[in-house]
Amino acid sequence: MWVTCPNPGCEKTTCRKCRGLWEEHKDMTCDELAEKDNVKYRTSIEEKMTAALVQKCPNCAVSVMKMDGCNHLFCRCGAEFCHLCRGAAKGYDHFCMIHCTTGPRCRVCGKCSLWMDPTVGGS
Repeated sequence: MWVTCPNPGCEKTTCRKCRGLWEEHKDMTCDELAEKDNVKYRTSIEEKMTAALVQKCPNCAVSVMKMDGCNHLFCRCGAEFCHLCRGAAKGYDHFCMIHCTTGPRCRVCGKCSLWMDPTVGGS
């Protein structure tokens, strides 16, 4: 049921049926390994979605999570920064207040959008 690669640089042992690596497959059926891989994939997607909401303060590196509202973030250390580009944003001059409502940067002035949802693509 197991095959070892004859290449001296590889020598990995895999399952002939599902091609899963022995290190991950031992003590599991092929179906159990497939379910484990699905869970690993879902977890990876969930972590990426969370990372889109959590930013590190550029001043003190504490994690700041944006739940809703505009992209002008305030940290407890007093720093202000942009959720989209992660740059310093003292006041609202960093943001387009007139032209755009979608996309990370305004097509007219080039400033970051004040209200763009960072989890939505576009430009």
